[in-house]
Amino acid sequence: MENTAKVAGDRLSDLTSREGDWFLEELCSMSGNVTQLLSLLRGHPLVIEEQKSSSKEELNNSIKGIFAVHKVFSALQELMTNFRNIIVPEAIKSFTSGDPSVTRMLESLERLVHGEDIAALAKTLEREMNSSHECQDVNSSSISSKISILQQQFDAIQQSRNAIGKKSSEQMSAGQMLLAGFNGLFTKVESELDLMNAILAQVNSSFGNKTCDVVQEAKKLQ
Repeated sequence: MENTAKVAGDRLSDLTSREGDWFLEELCSMSGNVTQLLSLLRGHPLVIEEQKSSSKEELNNSIKGIFAVHKVFSALQELMTNFRNIIVPEAIKSFTSGDPSVTRMLESLERLVHGEDIAALAKTLEREMNSSHECQDVNSSSISSKISILQQQFDAIQQSRNAIGKKSSEQMSAGQMLLAGFNGLFTKVESELDLMNAILAQVNSSFGNKTCDVVQEAKKLQ
């Protein structure tokens, strides 16, 4: 399924398992089972020979990495659930009531999106991330600059307030609250991704920057 998801592209939202579960839900279920098993193993640690004690820290880092990956999957699932059950219904409700703040917010986002070819930028960024990092590409600084500008413009839309100028949630318009709630879902995913990358960096450094096979490395401790 992982290989299928890798080449699915925009069809990833339609990818399901043999049982009919969506790809992300299947990942959350499988990773949840793995973390439950690891929780049991943590409560009953292996007796490791003294000459292999250095591998214990490597194994612990690997276990932390698996828990971190599961948190990323869970955050993505939470994003989709809240988007469908909270963000979309609230947006439809605001559109139906004709709230002008929601219309202004959408117009600002539309200008932001149309000001830059987001699809092309995303493809270029994905290609850069998948390529070798042994040398910096000429376009890397240009991509970072474009992303930084988009981030600043988006933050400006978020931080804009009513004429009163107060920053309390009571003074936020419906459009601003809707955007803040939507952005908060991605902020949670971003924080979990940062934590996961930090933990996986420790795993890779302890294994000499090679991919760590938790199963095989664990067998070496037996």
